[in-house]
Amino acid sequence: MRKYRGLTKDSKWMYGFFIVQTTGVAAIYRNGYFTDVILETVGQQIGLKDKNGTEIYEGDCFRTSGKHGYSSNCIVEVLFVDGAFVADLHRKDLLEVSAQLLPHYKEEYPDSFEIIGNIHQNPELMEQG
Repeated sequence: MRKYRGLTKDSKWMYGFFIVQTTGVAAIYRNGYFTDVILETVGQQIGLKDKNGTEIYEGDCFRTSGKHGYSSNCIVEVLFVDGAFVADLHRKDLLEVSAQLLPHYKEEYPDSFEIIGNIHQNPELMEQG
């Protein structure tokens, strides 16, 4: 079973199982304890790691490499769309946004996968695109 992460109100990541309590509060369950998290920050671990061995979660952002024909200022956001994880390319230079299945993208460009932040703690990454 894949794990989830979510940010607490004091901006700490909690990792474990995701639940919504009967009170409607989102929580991460780990080691016998529930920790409340901000629902909008909850993301699933996608089963892949970046080139440094860091687990990739929904909402993570990574920069693509210019040697693959993409702009050096291209930021990729990890999304879950229609039952699949996708790489959503944000390219300011071409004003283009496209989605590609993430496992295929990682196979084609394995050295491009280096997590540089996430949309929750680094919203400026989406502006830089």
